[in-house]
Amino acid sequence: GLFYVGPEKLKNYAERFYFNRPIPADVPVEIGYAKFKEDDPWSVVEAASGFTRDNTMSPLQGALIAAAVANDGVMMAPYLVESLIAENGELVYRAESEQASVVVDPRSAEDLRELFHETVRSGTSRKAFRRTVQRSTFEDVEFGGKTGSLTGLNPVGKCDWFVGYARYNGERIAVAALTVNEK
Repeated sequence: GLFYVGPEKLKNYAERFYFNRPIPADVPVEIGYAKFKEDDPWSVVEAASGFTRDNTMSPLQGALIAAAVANDGVMMAPYLVESLIAENGELVYRAESEQASVVVDPRSAEDLRELFHETVRSGTSRKAFRRTVQRSTFEDVEFGGKTGSLTGLNPVGKCDWFVGYARYNGERIAVAALTVNEK
C-alpha cells in the first residue's frame, strides 16, 4: 500500500468506493471512513492493510462494494423500496436503478472477482464454502467474497465480517454479514 499504491491513490480509491463521503441512497446510510495521515508512512500502511480502527464501513457499504465488483466496476445507488402497489393493483411507485459511480474499470473488477473467488475456494472462507464449491449444481455460478476480522470500538468487540457476490445467467446478488462478539 505504501510503495505500490501510495497515499494519493489510496485516498482516491477510498473515495471512489464512497469512503469519507455520503452514499447516494433513498435512506440515510452511515458514512464509512478511510482515515490516514498521508505524510505518515505507518498510517498509510495501516489504512492500506485494513488493520486500523480508523477505517469503518457499514454492512450496506460492504455489500455495495461487493456488488460493484460483481457489476464490472459500476456501483449502483441502493434503495430500500423497489415498488409499491395499491390494493387495486395500480403501481404507485417503482424505484429507478441509478448508477452512483464507476469505481474501477471492468478489467480491474474482473481481477478483483478472481481474488474474491480464491477467498472462497482456497482462502479464509474456504471452510464455509467447501460444499458449495464442490457441488455440480453450482458449477455455472460465479461467486466470491472477502473476509475480515478486527477488534473494534464501535461496536465494542471482535468484529468478523464477510462481503460477497454471486453471478449467474446475467443475474447478480451481493451480500454482507457482520458478527460482533463483545467478549
